[in-house]
Amino acid sequence: MKKSVVCGVVLLAGIAGAAGIVEEKKALPLVQDVDVVVIGGSSGAVAAALKAAEAGAKVFVAAPRPYLGEDMAGKLRLRLDSDDDARCGLITKMFTPDKRRPESLPFTYKADKTASAAHKDIGGTMLADGKWSEAPTQSVQFEEDVAFELDLGAVVELGTFAAAVFHREGDKGFVTAKIRVSGSQDKKSWQPLGETAERTSELEMECVTLTVPLAGKHRYLKVDAVLGAGVKRQLLGEFYVYPAKDPAAGQGVADQTTPLKVKKALDAALLKAGVSFLTGTHATEPLLDSAGKLSGVVIANRSGRQAIKAKVVIDATERGLLARAAGGRATPFPAGTYTFTRIVVAGEAPRAEGLRVKELFGLYNARVTGIKPPKGSPDMIAGRMFECEIDLPMKDGSVRSFAEAEQKARDLTFVPSQLESADTLSLVHPDRIQGQAASQAPWPGADAVDLKTFQPAGTEFLFVLSAMADLSRQAAEQLMKPGNLMAVGERLGTEAAKLAARRPALGSVRVAARSPASPRAAAKIGEHAKGLPPYLSNTSGSVVADARELPVLAECDVVVAGAGTGGGPAGIAAARHGARTIVCEYIYQMGGVQTDGLIGIYYWGNRVGFTSEIDQGVKETGVVFSQSKSEWYRSQNRKAGAEIWYGTMVNGVVVENGAVTGVVVLTPDGERGVIRCKAAIDGTGNAELAALAGEETEFITADELALQGVGQTPRLMGSSYTNTDVGFLDDTDAADLCFFALRSRYSMREGIWDQAQVINSRERRRLIGAFYMSPLDVVNERTYPDVVVQPFSNFDSHGHTVHEQFFIEDPGHHGMKVNLPYRCLLPKKLEGLLVTGLGISAHRDAMPILRMQPDVQNQGYAAGTAAAMAIKSGVTVRKVDMKALQRHLIEMKILPPDVLDMKDSFPLPQSRYTEAVKSLPDTYQGLGVVMTDGARSVPLLKAALKQARKPEDRFVYAHVLAMMGHADGERELIEKVNALEWDKGWNYRGMGQFNRSVSWVDSYIIALGRSRSKQAVGAILRKTNALDASHEFSHFRAVAMALEAIGDRSAAPALGALLAKEGVGGYSFAMQADLPVIKNYSNREGDIERSNCLRELAVARALFRLGDHQGLGEKTLRAYANDPRGAYATHAKLVLQAAGK
Repeated sequence: MKKSVVCGVVLLAGIAGAAGIVEEKKALPLVQDVDVVVIGGSSGAVAAALKAAEAGAKVFVAAPRPYLGEDMAGKLRLRLDSDDDARCGLITKMFTPDKRRPESLPFTYKADKTASAAHKDIGGTMLADGKWSEAPTQSVQFEEDVAFELDLGAVVELGTFAAAVFHREGDKGFVTAKIRVSGSQDKKSWQPLGETAERTSELEMECVTLTVPLAGKHRYLKVDAVLGAGVKRQLLGEFYVYPAKDPAAGQGVADQTTPLKVKKALDAALLKAGVSFLTGTHATEPLLDSAGKLSGVVIANRSGRQAIKAKVVIDATERGLLARAAGGRATPFPAGTYTFTRIVVAGEAPRAEGLRVKELFGLYNARVTGIKPPKGSPDMIAGRMFECEIDLPMKDGSVRSFAEAEQKARDLTFVPSQLESADTLSLVHPDRIQGQAASQAPWPGADAVDLKTFQPAGTEFLFVLSAMADLSRQAAEQLMKPGNLMAVGERLGTEAAKLAARRPALGSVRVAARSPASPRAAAKIGEHAKGLPPYLSNTSGSVVADARELPVLAECDVVVAGAGTGGGPAGIAAARHGARTIVCEYIYQMGGVQTDGLIGIYYWGNRVGFTSEIDQGVKETGVVFSQSKSEWYRSQNRKAGAEIWYGTMVNGVVVENGAVTGVVVLTPDGERGVIRCKAAIDGTGNAELAALAGEETEFITADELALQGVGQTPRLMGSSYTNTDVGFLDDTDAADLCFFALRSRYSMREGIWDQAQVINSRERRRLIGAFYMSPLDVVNERTYPDVVVQPFSNFDSHGHTVHEQFFIEDPGHHGMKVNLPYRCLLPKKLEGLLVTGLGISAHRDAMPILRMQPDVQNQGYAAGTAAAMAIKSGVTVRKVDMKALQRHLIEMKILPPDVLDMKDSFPLPQSRYTEAVKSLPDTYQGLGVVMTDGARSVPLLKAALKQARKPEDRFVYAHVLAMMGHADGERELIEKVNALEWDKGWNYRGMGQFNRSVSWVDSYIIALGRSRSKQAVGAILRKTNALDASHEFSHFRAVAMALEAIGDRSAAPALGALLAKEGVGGYSFAMQADLPVIKNYSNREGDIERSNCLRELAVARALFRLGDHQGLGEKTLRAYANDPRGAYATHAKLVLQAAGK
């Protein structure tokens, strides 16, 4: 609600006096031809899409956030008000409580032992509160046998007792071995009723029930829970007591819901209706037909921009910018003070001056888990939901004004006990889009509101579904209540379908032009140009986008793209050193995987320097680490003077004279514009800016599919650590980002509060930059003159390695400190750019050492400092004064003083190679040196092979030579392979994978393949023929790699026979309404799936490249090319494309 108004000039886009950037003419891939396209992911948008589809329309939904339900889940509007419309079927799905079983008869209980302090029985009611899906917060721990006495309050004829417990085998596990039940009417005479040791697994991870049939009438029950042998504790979750005639649980409608239930309900509804949708996607420009009429939209996402032809467009975004660009005329957004609303969940009410705080519904009791709270802080928070009204000044309706309002609201509403907060603010916007009808009347109800107020004046095929409708602001406020919005959305969806049915098929279309204000040359704007996968495409071709002007949204010294582990510190450092800094982050938190992603515990890492400052600051900020760390990053960026733009996605870069001079962004409302800068820091962890600019990068290739595993965390309030590793992800692919999140939600168990928005990737696209660090640089502890960080870790590989060093050497568990040169952050040629985090220039098998959070934090600080120093000195970031930078990093205690005297320790002296070759027979000692320079070591190896007297020494030299591509000792290797049976191989393992991912037999076979030994084919085929589905993935990988490298096409029939064996193939799947779940969202289940798929792909790829057999290799690859799991699809497509298929 507007409180005061200051008259003045209103700028709707761009900044005063700044000339826009002219982008050149481009062709955009056409991916959809539909009747209705819905822009926005609100509950109303989904309701409109469903009704349009129900009326027979082909519908596509493009949603800007990484989930659906932004108006509810994103704003924490999780309750229906009494005056909200509750008729929409989606509401029933969202607000119906999930119940695995009927509610228990009410009872009270007492235990004869005291629960452990680790998992207390808070209030003596936790075994009767109906909650038991999460062990950290919903269990009671006992470290011995325990007996309970239950009082039902009256004599009841009983039928069943069920104990819901948590179960994990192993010496650190928790097991309840048996449940024994007795009954009584008077507590004097007890009758044994039964016992059981049989456990039934539930959908939730590590949840089981033990059920005892009961008989007779009883008021009191005695329940004995027996501790399992070999474990030190049992975790009890819930007791259920049912009468002899147990009625089915009524469904009812709850008075509140959770963010995850909202998201899952909307997902499921669209899937069931067959409506295609893509999250993480904005609509940026309208498409017009030859008559100039609206005929679709351009969408933009991580894959680039694509075109969607549509007869009717529903703009369900909050600000309606697409509708404005399509001809809708908006009223002004006057400067003034406006009342925003922000919702937080905390143990205390925010009390900043000027806030008006109202406590909402419900209690959110949360145990602080994962990371212990700071000393003196509680480990339990009695959370409550607070609605905070804040009066904030707005200069105009620009992205910059909204970004500043967002940050001021967060400044005022954060409290140390914060458990959760809304992504975005709520505001009844003062402006609206003039409709074909206007109404200043109060809200008349969803059935009575005039739909012409939602259809912009002067347009035919456009609707707005938001507070931008031409309604009174009181009616607009009522419209934005979820039930009302869904009810109106259903009406609009039906009308849109009718309108589309009356419109003839669309012909050619073009992108609506925004002509340059004055003639000038187009700048080079780098952007991706990928289409969408088959399940999200129903047409092909392209749409021409003529040269157009992009508005300049802001100007600064340094723009930081991504505010995660590296980007957050980079913004702080740049701003502290005087650079005008803008930090852009797509989600509404800082810290990335360590905050939103809940990987809050450091595993390894050199915990010095800026990381030490972070750690101390987080402890002083709040109780829950995941909330406090994000807030510390945010507040320190603000304190240093950086601007923060949340909800902002990087979509392109401006390159002029070989340097980055601007970053193209998509704002939260879908505006596509430029932030001008003197230097950019790529904190995306995906080398996004470098790739957009055309710099050389690497990620998924056609060689083989090898990726570190990823997961997306189920979020419970109070938690700061949950580490998952269930699949693979192509982070460069918008469709895969959407699908991975969708499938993860689909697989998550009941009782989860929400899903992290960040997908926890451990390997992403990497720069091939000014210096490329290899695993051999790591194992040889190479030094450099431009060291900026000294990472410390072990080889936490989360999957299989590909470097030849690790086909022989076991990297083990030991930690090692290495030197990271500044040049790993620099592109080869492009100026004005630094890359941090997972995107730096290094081999994938070196990254496990380099990617630990403490080191990336220090690396980000170094990057931000370097950018600011370069700008202050008037030089490029490539030419920053390295010694001055290092001296500052020494002052910060990120580096030790001796780095000032470091020089490059490579090339190694000849004596090192001589010594290394001599030591190889001693368990391959010196292998890392030998493999560093084949030109110098191979002659020594060949001489040693000839001179070796011991057979075992000859074999080691033959093995290493073959791995380096030389077949001099092939006879020894072939004899060894023939003499050995298959040994214990390796199946894919993500979480907890450190050692070699091949067996010794695998290693010998791979070495024969790398040596291109034609003589080895027979031995390898004999091993191939012995394989079946019971063997490990590494064996399949070894024979496939070897035979493919040798290139003998006579191997194809054997590979075809192997692929056809039962259980070896058939693991791809197509997009479907009922998605295959990852059972229990378990790391182990994810490992099994990946082993099966990798095994099948390895054999199919080799078979295809060796000429195929009965078309089975190509058939398998094509099935994976159409798989919605993008990493598999990308790899399969690359293999097929390389062959011209």
